Amino acid sequence: IASCLAVQNTLDGFGAEADCVLVDCTARGNANRGIHGGDGVGIRSSLVASNTTGGLVLGNRASVIETKAQGNGQEGIRVGESSTASGCSSQKNGTTGIAGGIRCAVFDCLAADNLGAGISLDARARVTDCQVQANTLGGIQTGAGSTVSGCTVEGNAGGGIQVSADWRVRGRQGAGNTGLGFH
Repeated sequence: IASCLAVQNTLDGFGAEADCVLVDCTARGNANRGIHGGDGVGIRSSLVASNTTGGLVLGNRASVIETKAQGNGQEGIRVGESSTASGCSSQKNGTTGIAGGIRCAVFDCLAADNLGAGISLDARARVTDCQVQANTLGGIQTGAGSTVSGCTVEGNAGGGIQVSADWRVRGRQGAGNTGLGFH
């Protein structure tokens, strides 16, 4: 699906079956989710904005590249296990900016001004070279065995970087966060 627009629908803007790819699509103002998809779905260069519930909600092994999620009622971007988000921005959403299951990877993303955490991933996740700023419930939260590297985490309420057992944090900074910078 390419260069399509889904605006103000009574349910989801787009429903993507397994292994479907959406490129340069916009889902705005839908009564449920902007884009809802199954396993293996790919989203590239798209916008999900002002949808009543989640912006972008995908299954396992999803790929989200250079996509913007703004002002959605719940999460901006939510992906299942073994998924990747790269070059995305998720701002001013009602809960978490970017959320994911186990073994997810988030690279070069911006998560800012969300009412939940900026980035929240399960165990064995990787968060690399992201900017995470001014989120209400913390900056980056990951499960056991995760790695956070090269990220700038600033001005988040509820702490900067929170990781569970057996974790690694490398490079960059955590500054001006309310609560602990790293825990």
